[in-house]
Amino acid sequence: MPGSNSVSRTIIAFCLIFVLAGAAACGSTADPTSPPATTAAPQAQPTAAAEAMGIAPTQAPQQAAQSASQEASPQSSQDSSPGGAQGTMQGTTQGTTQGTTQSGSPPPTAIPVPATAPDAGTPAKDSIIVVIPTEPDALSPWSTGSAETSSIVSYNWGEPLVWLNTTTLQLGPTTSTTGWEQVAPDRWRFSLRPGVKFVNGELWNAETAAWNINHNGDPQTGLGFGVHGPMTGTVVDDLTVDITCGHANYKEGATQSCPILPADITGVAFQAPAWWQSTEEDVRDRTTVGFGAYKFVDYVPGQYVDSAAYEDYVPSGRDDLPSPSIPNVRYVWRLETPVRSAMIRTGEADHTYLLNVEDIPNVPQAISMPQWEVEGFFIDTLWHPMLKQTKFRQALVHAINCQEIVEEIFDSATTCTPLPGVIGMPGITEHNGSYWEYDPDKSRQLLQEVGYNEEEIRIIGREGRVPKQPEVYEAMAGYWEAVGIKGKVEVTERSLWRTIRNCGVGNAVSEAGEITAENLAEPPTNCEGSSGSGHLIEFTPEWPSLDFGRPAGRLLNCYYFQSRVCEAGMQDLLERARAATLEEGRADLLEQLADRMKEDVLFIGVFQAFEVHGLVEDLHFEPRPDQRLRVAEMSWK
Repeated sequence: MPGSNSVSRTIIAFCLIFVLAGAAACGSTADPTSPPATTAAPQAQPTAAAEAMGIAPTQAPQQAAQSASQEASPQSSQDSSPGGAQGTMQGTTQGTTQGTTQSGSPPPTAIPVPATAPDAGTPAKDSIIVVIPTEPDALSPWSTGSAETSSIVSYNWGEPLVWLNTTTLQLGPTTSTTGWEQVAPDRWRFSLRPGVKFVNGELWNAETAAWNINHNGDPQTGLGFGVHGPMTGTVVDDLTVDITCGHANYKEGATQSCPILPADITGVAFQAPAWWQSTEEDVRDRTTVGFGAYKFVDYVPGQYVDSAAYEDYVPSGRDDLPSPSIPNVRYVWRLETPVRSAMIRTGEADHTYLLNVEDIPNVPQAISMPQWEVEGFFIDTLWHPMLKQTKFRQALVHAINCQEIVEEIFDSATTCTPLPGVIGMPGITEHNGSYWEYDPDKSRQLLQEVGYNEEEIRIIGREGRVPKQPEVYEAMAGYWEAVGIKGKVEVTERSLWRTIRNCGVGNAVSEAGEITAENLAEPPTNCEGSSGSGHLIEFTPEWPSLDFGRPAGRLLNCYYFQSRVCEAGMQDLLERARAATLEEGRADLLEQLADRMKEDVLFIGVFQAFEVHGLVEDLHFEPRPDQRLRVAEMSWK
């Protein structure tokens, strides 16, 4: 890696585990708060992808050592002591437990203003300035799914029901919960932590939890649960709530088995119901009323967002989910990575992320962290005359020299990844997880076979989500031009990109209530931004549950509002896979889906995303591989 400074590359103990079969198969009893190991584990050789990313060798996924008869209960999944065993994810219907896992110009950068501490009278070490790539387009977790909003809101002003320890790969409770259990194939019961309040004083209890679950679980309003189909919350008693999983086809009253629900809801946000229902939408978009470790203080558009530690935050007692040690936080934004790295170097800011590799020598501390997501593209497989043909899509990928992209643009800091997942997790194998062969001659042959006649292929992208996105888009268009494909790169303003992304087949199918040739014949008309306006749409699907079911549910789902893929037989396979436990063949069903995605090119992945964090010398922070940026995990040395 270039640069004379010492680069700290965090090594993930990337234990790939099955999500239904007992305890985590990590083979480690290390304290979850200890720094990740920097030496290779002796039990197994690294996969090629892991080795290229600087990830520690993994163990093959395996059945956990814990007995399948171990009973899951709120008590068995609750936090018993600080730093002790956090609750592991529930498994089968018998309740066995396990550990789991944006060519136009971008919006102009705001005129820089002096980035001072949130309170001029506060000592420097009582505050931190975080510089993010772009200004959030909202400050509500329910208004947008943008990474900038999430980095401020979702895990600082709020906290989900379930939290993943990315060292031990165990799920555990949070400020909002003490445990959970599966009480039926389609239903989970969560025990809520007493004494928790939203920052406006509203009580956290089963009634407010159920309201939030119903809001999130409504396909028309929910961002968090929408990927799973509808879900409903039911009050059991004051501190107990049930979540029932609705069917993927959204039919009223239909339910579906959901064996890995806790792992799938680690990103779901909660807000104060009375406040939300009595507040105007434009106000709700500019703040969040949650119960996380921090709370909203002020927002000056174009300049900064201020937060302060929430004085009534109730910690879970987990060492990997600490209370804040830095009382005041200011977020500012600069798109250009040299500007952000200079702010860190001069002390104008204290932390940033999504730097480029060449920025590493320019900051006092640099930490590179592979992420559990892939930089890739939705493909219009339904309405574009060329892209709807499998052979044409295959011509696209065989024309791309992915390895050259990785080497030339990223200095080999990442690895080519065709699908949203890594080899070894349920559904991803050496066959479907290895990149397509670079073969320009084969691409030209396929183009002849489909009668390609210079139809334009548009790449709709954004900037600032992962490093050097525009360079990747241009490289892809260049490879296509070399074999005769007419590609056009359009880097759009983020709200337009999001509007196009969100106008997929699910908008038509869900409204019609069934999958028919008629409702698939034309792009949906009930959402802003015609699906036909985006041929390839940049997207970074993630796999925080270390299971292919989540990305498959977004990319291959007829009923999902972003999906560009819909085929009745595959829909049936998807629904069976997501409802199955490992014992019922989940991994095999997911593998069939991943094979179809790879062979028919239903999604084009390029590389595994990674984040380069820049820190001032006296700031301690260990980044996570799942993009959860929680300031409470930062501290001054």
